[in-house]
Amino acid sequence: MSKKKMILDGTLIASPQKTLESFSPGKLRGRGVFETMLAQEGKIYALDEHLQRLDRGLKVLNLTRPCAVKKLKEYLRATLSANRLKTARLRLTVWRDQGRDRICTIALPHRPIPEFRYRRGMKAGLAVFERKLFPKEKRIKSIEYLPYLRAYQKAVRRGYEEMVLLNRDGFLMEGSRSNLFFISYGILYTPALACGCLKGITRQTVIGLARRMGLKVLSVKAKPQKLWEAQEAFLTNSVMGIMPLVNVGEHPIGKRKAGPLTRKLFRAYGQLIRQKLE
Repeated sequence: MSKKKMILDGTLIASPQKTLESFSPGKLRGRGVFETMLAQEGKIYALDEHLQRLDRGLKVLNLTRPCAVKKLKEYLRATLSANRLKTARLRLTVWRDQGRDRICTIALPHRPIPEFRYRRGMKAGLAVFERKLFPKEKRIKSIEYLPYLRAYQKAVRRGYEEMVLLNRDGFLMEGSRSNLFFISYGILYTPALACGCLKGITRQTVIGLARRMGLKVLSVKAKPQKLWEAQEAFLTNSVMGIMPLVNVGEHPIGKRKAGPLTRKLFRAYGQLIRQKLE
């Protein structure tokens, strides 16, 4: 069995895939946060933004970062180099287990999503999030990820590629691994942070891009009906960028393909990535 290299508590080690999976959010024990980043051409996209959010999450959980930011960057780049990867999904996890502060960095091969997938768009299911989010848990990427993982697995079993989640009050929240946007009559909407969604790095980037294009952007508490009535919708995260959302459950979105504003934002985001690789 081939082994991949990871950095665990400052030491580079070779581990089989099964061991790497045991360090995944949702499987780790303890309290902590993680960040998933995209590497292209050996450089990491929006690295500073990810590390700043990591620090905010640690502060919410009353945890301390085990080392300096400079050292975290060294670990991430060393993990890429050790696995001889230029394009990868990088995951940085910091957590406390039995009173000990721990850290690991993992790099996994990533094949760029084919262009036809963006043209075709994504189909998602719809489900209520399994548990109540307490205020301190909102807007951080906690390793207590199992409810999100189960939602995604349920989506796959039903033949979908993602699951759009509703909070306990029935408002649109986010995807199991993405943020949600929809467009109605030229206005870009996204669920408000108060609904329980993550303040995603790509979410914030898209909001900024849209405003610079002159689009009105509203963060709202919205029921699923607002999504059904939209002309366009898309999902975002750091790995896939902007992915058109063409179907949610039995409901088609718009013309079931990427709309003109989604395509315009997609092109602008692609240009921005090249500028923010570090």
